Amino acid sequence: RQALERLHASPEHDWSLEGLADVAGLSRSAFAAKFKTLVGESPLGYLRQLRVQRAMGLLVRPGASIVAVANAVGYGDPFVFSKAFKKVVGVSPREFRASAALEGLPAAS
Repeated sequence: RQALERLHASPEHDWSLEGLADVAGLSRSAFAAKFKTLVGESPLGYLRQLRVQRAMGLLVRPGASIVAVANAVGYGDPFVFSKAFKKVVGVSPREFRASAALEGLPAAS
């Protein structure tokens, strides 16, 4: 529970499996196994999902660059961010932003 709370409070932090295991007071392997059993995915996979969900909200804000969004959610490299984003969402951050902008337009009469 403590590891999940920390992940949600600071997804941008440079988390490692070892760091999360320390928060939980378990060995890396015990933590990874228990986390996967309780949550349904690996700790770092969960973190990727969490970061991408936060990024989706930031990407629809006007003026937010992809580099700034990547940094805000914990990715120092925008290429790595784009790759993780596409793995989760199925489209690149740029494609997601374009699609969100189109959906926000009023319907033509």
